[in-house]
Amino acid sequence: MSISSTLERLHFQAKQNRWLRYFTVINRITLAAGFLPSGMVKIIGEFTSLSVNHPMDHYLEALHQQVLSFTITLQFWQYESRDQK
Repeated sequence: MSISSTLERLHFQAKQNRWLRYFTVINRITLAAGFLPSGMVKIIGEFTSLSVNHPMDHYLEALHQQVLSFTITLQFWQYESRDQK
């Protein structure tokens, strides 16, 4: 018996188990609830509560700007390469 058929059989049995489905749903809800507070802070835009004169705040702001500019540049390159095909 190959490993792929064993894994497929195990996956099928796991999908049929009612208690495992309940556990999966509860686990997903709990994980979502755990990430909500940190996600809300990022959506609001208050990444840190450091003062403006703090060196770490300068570093994090520069890192944030660099990632933003890198993302925009990467999207531009992908757009340009798509036009050349």
